[in-house]
Amino acid sequence: MNATRRQFVAGAASGLLAGCAGLPGEPSLAWRRGHFQIHVIYTGTAESMFLIFPDSTSMLLDCGDSNPHTFEVKRFGPKELPILPSEERFASEWVARYVARVNPNGVNVDYMYLSHFHGDHSGMPGHSKGVRTDVLPGGEPYPLSGFALAAETLHFRHAIDRGWPTYDDPLPYPKGEKWMGGSLALMRKVYRHLAARDGLTVEKLRVGERNQIRLLHDPDAYPDFGTFNLCGNGKVCLKDGTVYDVYAAEHARHATCVYNENAMSLGNIFTYGKFRFYTAGDFTASDGRKGTWEGQPLDIERILAKACGPVNVAKANHHAAWSCPNDLVAALRPRVWFAPVWWQLQCDKKTMARLASRASYPGDRLLMPGVMAPQRREADAGEGYLADVPTCVHTPAHLVFDVPPGGETYSLACLDPSDETMRVKARYVFES
Repeated sequence: MNATRRQFVAGAASGLLAGCAGLPGEPSLAWRRGHFQIHVIYTGTAESMFLIFPDSTSMLLDCGDSNPHTFEVKRFGPKELPILPSEERFASEWVARYVARVNPNGVNVDYMYLSHFHGDHSGMPGHSKGVRTDVLPGGEPYPLSGFALAAETLHFRHAIDRGWPTYDDPLPYPKGEKWMGGSLALMRKVYRHLAARDGLTVEKLRVGERNQIRLLHDPDAYPDFGTFNLCGNGKVCLKDGTVYDVYAAEHARHATCVYNENAMSLGNIFTYGKFRFYTAGDFTASDGRKGTWEGQPLDIERILAKACGPVNVAKANHHAAWSCPNDLVAALRPRVWFAPVWWQLQCDKKTMARLASRASYPGDRLLMPGVMAPQRREADAGEGYLADVPTCVHTPAHLVFDVPPGGETYSLACLDPSDETMRVKARYVFES
């Protein structure tokens, strides 16, 4: 770690103590039966969320690893965020340890869910310098990155991704180990290995279904909990129940898949009583950026706007970077937007301004990136969106949403990720 980076981390720590003191008498964050929890895990290098359903069914939604020391440095310059708790372990190791601490079933996790085949969501050997490589029975190399490394600690029951088993939707995926930086090839090895070791079953997400992801331990006890498969593989389930293929006209032009993985992301709406939560991978559409390798603009976020209604909490698409057009913001209109981040260029000011815009919908809201780094706050000084970014995320934070039975209220706790003590920096309570 160079001197500049040491100074940055030290500055972040001192800002934490000054800006967000822990709350005395804070109630335990331990999951309680009948509660729905969403844990947004900060590592500084990738994206991962851990969900605990009301009956203790659990889901690890994405588990990435990346190497921010080298990512796009030649193009953009170093834009790193603090890597926490430390660089002594890869992100997915820290994620697995976090899950084992908070999961009511310990190291046993019901679902592993991959939103799309990018290394910051799945793990990818090409992004992780010094990644350990194991050898599977038969001598096949097995890079320990992302889900593969987390599974050295955790045991999964079911897996869901966008292509299993044929990987030909919307078009056949190119053959070879290096497509998507090796992410797909790695995940296929993960599935085979865990099927043999743990009996893992794997399914492709079925867009439009409401019971593919379900309560597994006591399904009859919580009839007001549900999941809806909103989108995947460039398809969106509209409000009338029809599934719209956004890129149907494009498919005939190609023999193999040419779409950027972001455009193929899986998305869901989770409902518990009056509470609704939106998460949908890494879609990008705004600011005139092109989203497919063939140059077709990604308009899928505007189709999502037609499919979605209001929610309480929303994950901003694509780390709140070059995403979330005004019509999608207006359709979702959450009280809390959050964005897992691992790069300072994420949560760009145009996207954050759209999330904060009262022209899209009125009322107070919180904008909660995993961290809004000092350099970004300085660069965007005077931007109106900063008024909606609380000081507890001026330094890195895990976010924990807790929804009690009925979903009439919900809370948000910001935790210090610099170690594993789960120290609370701030807490908020909302009505649905």
